[in-house]
Amino acid sequence: MKIVDYDPSWPIRADRLLDNVRAAIGDWPHSEVYVFDHIGSTAVPGLVAKPIVDLQVCLPVLPRLAELATVLAPTGFMPASGARPDSPGVYRDIPRRDSAASPELYDKRLFHSPEEPAILHIRRLDSPFAKFVVLFRDWLRAHPDEARDYAVYKCGLATQHAADPDYDDYTRAKSTYFDEIDARMRRWAHSQTYCTPVAHLGAHVTGPTTLVERLPTVDEYLLLRRLVGWKCPPEDACASALVASLFGLVAQDPDGRTVGMSRLVGDGLYGLVVDVVVEPAAQGQGIGSRMVARLVEWTQQHDIPHVAVAADTSVARFYRGMFEDRGTRYLRLPTPL
Repeated sequence: MKIVDYDPSWPIRADRLLDNVRAAIGDWPHSEVYVFDHIGSTAVPGLVAKPIVDLQVCLPVLPRLAELATVLAPTGFMPASGARPDSPGVYRDIPRRDSAASPELYDKRLFHSPEEPAILHIRRLDSPFAKFVVLFRDWLRAHPDEARDYAVYKCGLATQHAADPDYDDYTRAKSTYFDEIDARMRRWAHSQTYCTPVAHLGAHVTGPTTLVERLPTVDEYLLLRRLVGWKCPPEDACASALVASLFGLVAQDPDGRTVGMSRLVGDGLYGLVVDVVVEPAAQGQGIGSRMVARLVEWTQQHDIPHVAVAADTSVARFYRGMFEDRGTRYLRLPTPL
């Protein structure tokens, strides 16, 4: 177990390796939405670390391991098998404490580079662990005192596991620290209206989309908000709001990927159409109009007499064919979510 002082060359190496990976998978479908990150302790300036650069790439859907291995071979990355059959973080991540996410969201693909010390984690865009590692990195960057405490904790673990034949028990032991800091890290994220960065789609989504009558998951809800540049409320607030909805829809592309959402809130007497979002790559295909039309149809089926839409002036024209403008204006508090 080797822990060394921070090396300023780590982020430079990480950028170069990520550029190589980006070039290797750049012509895959929806590659514009892939997210590339330098994660782990080597991504935090001044923090001691194992001299192994950790990289993360997030994709909408996890490709087969063999397919990834073929495409990434020219980059020098090859599949990692782990030191033991149950090595953590090889085929799936350790679920976070109190996580209610579906188990498959923790699935991953792990690669390593024999030529230079680097590990590549391939995860889904909606992976809770992918979001966690980026949040943890950013939290340490913003809190030098916490980074120093983490360094002390890691060095203690390294001493404790110095004679181990692999990193497995060291990796599992760090979960205890993650559990301890989780609450205050998330409080910081909420206070910052923190939103894990994600790239905008640029390639046009082709093929028919299907409307599914269900509410978006919290991960889908936040991802779509990011893609259109909206602010991200805290996850617990999103979960409470979604559960309180009267009705919801998601739009899915031919691959089953959620590319749009909308929902209806209210009390049975009044209904309000909100959160009509279509990711940029899927806009211009009438998805938003179809979703709103179905929401309105649902209100008629359930005898809701007063129905309106909450929309900024910049997009109000989108709704003029479906809603009558009676000159009513909503007044709202400043700095809305």
